[in-house]
Amino acid sequence: MRTFPYYHADVFTSRVLSGNGLTVFTEAAGLSKTTMLRLTQEMRQYESIFLEQQAPGKVRAYIFTCQEELDFAGHPVLGAAATLHQLQAAAQPEAH
Repeated sequence: MRTFPYYHADVFTSRVLSGNGLTVFTEAAGLSKTTMLRLTQEMRQYESIFLEQQAPGKVRAYIFTCQEELDFAGHPVLGAAATLHQLQAAAQPEAH
């Protein structure tokens, strides 16, 4: 069985499970656009963003609604940036 790591992000809010929710898939390398669309539909979120690491510090993003791929959407980009920031911070040792 294939697994798809993802995170739920709440954008434009300071409260959990409010604001504009979306799914952030952090390991999209090798996924077809058909699979990305089907995952978005399965998650039943209005939008999902799929991230593909291309080089250190460079990420390619694919944004989908339940109907189609979008060229750009603001809140998925903000949610992905916040998710990547939290993941990077968690991986860094504390500064002394």
